[in-house]
Amino acid sequence: MIHRNYLPTVLATFVMCAAILPASGYAATAESSATTANDLPEPDKSFVQAATMASSNEITAGDFALNKSHNTDVENYAKRMMSEHRIMAVKLKAAVPLSARAPMGNVDAAMVNALKDKQSDAFNMAYIKTVALEGHKTAIAAFENEASNGKNSSLRAFAAKQLPELREHYRMAQELAKKNHVLE
Repeated sequence: MIHRNYLPTVLATFVMCAAILPASGYAATAESSATTANDLPEPDKSFVQAATMASSNEITAGDFALNKSHNTDVENYAKRMMSEHRIMAVKLKAAVPLSARAPMGNVDAAMVNALKDKQSDAFNMAYIKTVALEGHKTAIAAFENEASNGKNSSLRAFAAKQLPELREHYRMAQELAKKNHVLE
C-alpha cells in the first residue's frame, strides 16, 4: 500500500517516465543517434549513448519478459529493472547538459533479435544471459569509465551515483542465473 503522502510523487514520476520513454519501441529511432550531433566531448558522448541504450534495452527486454516468460522470478526481476531503469533514464536526462540531448528508444537490435522469437524456458535463458548478466556488465563498464574519465561533472557525478544500483542489479542477475542454471 502506498502512503497517501507519497502518491503525488509516485504519480509525477510515472507521468515523467511515460512522457520520456516510449511504451514499446523495439527498433532504434532517428533520435537514438542524436548524441552524435550533441556538443559533448568524448567520453561523455559515448557514455550518454551507452547509458540510454542500457536503460532502453532493460525496458524493452522487460516488456518481452512479461509477455514471454512463465517464470515468476524472471518476471519480478524484469518488473524491477523496468521500473528502476525508467527512473535512471529520467535522472540521466536531467544530468545531460542543456546543449545536448539524451536519445530515448535507443534499443540494441541484436538484443531484440536474440529474444523476440524465443518463448518460456528458452526465452528465460536468453534474457538472463543477454540482458541481465551481459547487459549489466556492459553498463557497469560504461558507468565506471564515465565516473573516472568523464569530462562533464554532472554526467560524471550521475555515473558514480548510479554505479551501486547497477552493481546491485548485476548481483541480482547472478542470483537469478544461478537459480535458473544459466552459466555466466
